[in-house]
Amino acid sequence: PLIDRIGVRPLIVRGGLLAAAGAALTAAAPSLAVLYAAHAVTGVGVACLLSAGFAGVGAYFSGRELAWAMGYVMGAQSLAWIFGNPIVGVLAEVSWRLSYVVPLAICLGAVATGLTLAPARGGARAASGGGSGGAPAGPEAATESGIDVTAPAEPEPLREGLRAVLSDR
Repeated sequence: PLIDRIGVRPLIVRGGLLAAAGAALTAAAPSLAVLYAAHAVTGVGVACLLSAGFAGVGAYFSGRELAWAMGYVMGAQSLAWIFGNPIVGVLAEVSWRLSYVVPLAICLGAVATGLTLAPARGGARAASGGGSGGAPAGPEAATESGIDVTAPAEPEPLREGLRAVLSDR
């Protein structure tokens, strides 16, 4: 799989940029053919974001934390549909092109997250999608894919923030 070759963070960044470009192109589409092509580009980018998001949860969490983190990710995606669609609908009343500002903004937010996300603990295997089978990737594979295997000793803010939320339940 692509995520095993390039890792979670690069896939989030590349998928977010691809989806953002597709959303911008959709909004500016001069013809129906361009609109369809732009939607396909957006779909590929969003697919990268979704798969990298779920794999990232697996790379950053384990055990009981993993179950709760995965639940939060799935819940957040559901809430995005529940709250995002009415916002898009209101913007579409002004202009259908304006409605693509919402996915564009979300994709750019994903890119920013991917750029600031600390490497997952556990080295290259965890950062590249974590334990889906096969032999762990070595430092050479991590270097080739651009993953920093020298993760900081202290936990990253994302993990600590989610832990704090989970402990308040």
